[in-house]
Amino acid sequence: MINYQSPTSLNIRRAARASASAVSPICRVCSTRRARSPPEKTANTTFNCPLDQSFFEFTGINHEQLLAELKRGKSDSEMLTWVNAHTTRALFEVVAWSQLRENFAPGDAGAHTWIAETIKALGPERDDIRTYFDLLDFEDYASFGGKA
Repeated sequence: MINYQSPTSLNIRRAARASASAVSPICRVCSTRRARSPPEKTANTTFNCPLDQSFFEFTGINHEQLLAELKRGKSDSEMLTWVNAHTTRALFEVVAWSQLRENFAPGDAGAHTWIAETIKALGPERDDIRTYFDLLDFEDYASFGGKA
């Protein structure tokens, strides 16, 4: 079992929907950054990627500030407390934004093509990948040896 309290065991990214609260991607944002060390044990991880940027824009938190807190070795629960203390968003806004993120799907032809190419490369028989969170979970599972 992965110990999410210990930074040394956080070499695997958390599912996009893994959440300690209504802020859906907070666990993934934190683990994506933690997963970059040591780099030889990580999948394709990018801290401050578009998903992270949407989180930072919504919360009003600077990614460098969050990174500094992560470097202190805080757990996901401690990071959630920190995020809640550093955003002015009301709970109803957080819930609505999180639901939007969880259900966000490609809109234009280019995004659909990109997702289709990723599915074709990793598991062409899959027909259940609809949203970006579905795709992130699928990619993570496949990149860590899961049969797509």
